[in-house]
Amino acid sequence: MISIAVCDDDVSALNKIKACVSKWMYLHKVLFEIRGYESSGEFLFDIEDGKNFDLILCDIEMPKVSGMEIAKLIREKLPYCITIFITSYIRYAVDAFELNIFRFIPKNQIELRLSGALKDAWEMIRIQQKEYYVIENISYIEKIAYQDIIYIQKDKNYTVFYLKHHKKARVRKSLKHVVDELGHDDYELIQRDIAVNLFHVTKLESGKIFLIDNICLPISANRQELIKNRISGFWEAHL
Repeated sequence: MISIAVCDDDVSALNKIKACVSKWMYLHKVLFEIRGYESSGEFLFDIEDGKNFDLILCDIEMPKVSGMEIAKLIREKLPYCITIFITSYIRYAVDAFELNIFRFIPKNQIELRLSGALKDAWEMIRIQQKEYYVIENISYIEKIAYQDIIYIQKDKNYTVFYLKHHKKARVRKSLKHVVDELGHDDYELIQRDIAVNLFHVTKLESGKIFLIDNICLPISANRQELIKNRISGFWEAHL
């Protein structure tokens, strides 16, 4: 069972999005509950009051409390929640990346893009619920949610995991071994000893890659064009 919220002050848009989401969930046999909010204030109150959601679809431009303000609170209160912005205001796309928004869908392209976004969101929710990387040695064991990994880096005989909220973990394995164990195409080497999780990239500029949590890393000169194309293709496929 997954819990879904849709927030939009336009009642017709709200009902349309709820209907599209419900149809997709029924079609793919996903157990779900869905709640609609016409008021961003009411939605904000429920989040602050401890209401939990796995997936949120939210407009950006709303009275009193904007979607961007809600996104900031979601990141604080519901760090594992997947947020999809559905809006007419494309200028917010860059800020949405900085707030770790999963998708950004223009309202005039709902029919074209929502199905793919829901498919990817459901896959990510399943990863969050089931997929972990386990670090284990003689006296220590820890599991790390895949979606918490921002990037990984070689450190002598170890690989260090740089996680959300500035946390770290390490395992006595090679970087290549760890990337192979993760088993996802979402990781890309930006240097010989660093691989980033493409889901957490917010920007590329002047030979550097920017990730969530204000992380900035240099890209090897011989990999800059490759990384640019990789990110462009990734965003095209997922936005």
